[in-house]
Amino acid sequence: MLNAYVQSISTACTKLGDASIRLETSPEAAETRADSLRQLVESSDKEIMVVLQAPPEKTFDGRDIWDVMLCLHLTWGDMDLFHWHNETDIGHDTFFSVWTSTYPGYFLPESIAAGELRAKNLVFGFSLPRSADPLKVFGEMLKAARYAQARLGGVLLDATGQELSEAKTIALIKTISQRLTQAGFAPGSDASLLLF
Repeated sequence: MLNAYVQSISTACTKLGDASIRLETSPEAAETRADSLRQLVESSDKEIMVVLQAPPEKTFDGRDIWDVMLCLHLTWGDMDLFHWHNETDIGHDTFFSVWTSTYPGYFLPESIAAGELRAKNLVFGFSLPRSADPLKVFGEMLKAARYAQARLGGVLLDATGQELSEAKTIALIKTISQRLTQAGFAPGSDASLLLF
């Protein structure tokens, strides 16, 4: 299909006189590259998450959540979530965000003020490929989740609902970061921000 496209462009260029086209790579090489990028995205597009799950039969009160987030110096904003904003020019706009799987998944101030939000969990998370320093961000995010746990109670879980293993998460971050860097898409780099 790419070869046919190149041929149609070449034919159209003849109408312009002595025009020609030059390819930086062959359609076959481009297809191979696209396949490798697709595999890289499938294997490396990971969200690192720490879930603070409320105790059985209990929920977190919205006002308590809001107070904890403010004490952590997280900012309420985009998509009605709490964020630790990245003020640098490297990586994604936020280091990590906090949301909940309890409907509607975000935090509306008016619902919290009215006492309507009762969340069964808080989800702390960030995109590994878009993070300029995923290991450091994970460490800071884990500290924030542990502070919230000390204030609200509950248990820390991973994205699959299993007990959180700090060592396993660190190993995963290192493995994916190395894979991305070797492929020319270091986490948080402009190339990685474009691909992910």
